[in-house]
Amino acid sequence: MNEKFEIGKFYMIHTVTSFYKGRLLEVDDKEFVLDDCSWVADTGRFNEFVLDDSKVSEEEPFPKDTKVIVARGALIVAYQIPKSTRKLK
Repeated sequence: MNEKFEIGKFYMIHTVTSFYKGRLLEVDDKEFVLDDCSWVADTGRFNEFVLDDSKVSEEEPFPKDTKVIVARGALIVAYQIPKSTRKLK
């Protein structure tokens, strides 16, 4: 499989229902596996969020060591981010 994704890098993954951001641990033809992951409920101004993910309006982090599995069939867009800033409330 000719993959464009880099293991160990941080990604923003936009699915048909949700946004997730986190470090990519694994990827195969069916799933992404992330850790250091958050569910992003509201990006705020999307162009500002793309430039700096700490500008997120609302985000819910998973516990630090949780592996989050996201179905690739739901993928709309994914892009690499320099790092992930998890906002803890």
